[in-house]
Amino acid sequence: MHVETSEKDGHYVVTVSGEVDVHTAPDLRAELNRLSSEGAERVTVDLDQVEFIDSTGLSVLLGGHRKAEEEKRQFVVRTTSERTLKLLRISGLLEKLTVEPSPNEAG
Repeated sequence: MHVETSEKDGHYVVTVSGEVDVHTAPDLRAELNRLSSEGAERVTVDLDQVEFIDSTGLSVLLGGHRKAEEEKRQFVVRTTSERTLKLLRISGLLEKLTVEPSPNEAG
């Protein structure tokens, strides 16, 4: 897994690629915690380049969402991957998380 964070006008985009699993999810959690501790008001986690995400990765996303909600910040998951969307749907997270399409897919 590779995590890259960019910032523009106070909006942070965390681009994740590869596999998010029990071994790599702690790195994503650490980055989300870092952004939270630095007071990032809006964080988008871009999962379009993720090939696989397991329950540990889903837990990290849910934790990031809950923490942002508690702190009155915005937390968005961006993906157009049918596989990832299906997993979010099956796990019930599609209804809990704010999920949006990638900018190049949005009409």
